Amino acid sequence: MAFERLAAHRVAIRCDDANTRSQRVAERCGFELEGVLRQHALDMAGRPRDTRLCA
Repeated sequence: MAFERLAAHRVAIRCDDANTRSQRVAERCGFELEGVLRQHALDMAGRPRDTRLCA
């Protein structure tokens, strides 16, 4: 839909690198891992966490 109806050129998803359920959703939807952003954000306790980028 994003490509056909909205004429999107790119669709990406980000999720916490430790969140395997979100990773599996992205894979089932056809997204491919492009990279991991190290210490990209903070978790709820204020600790740095890695973010997985798929497109």
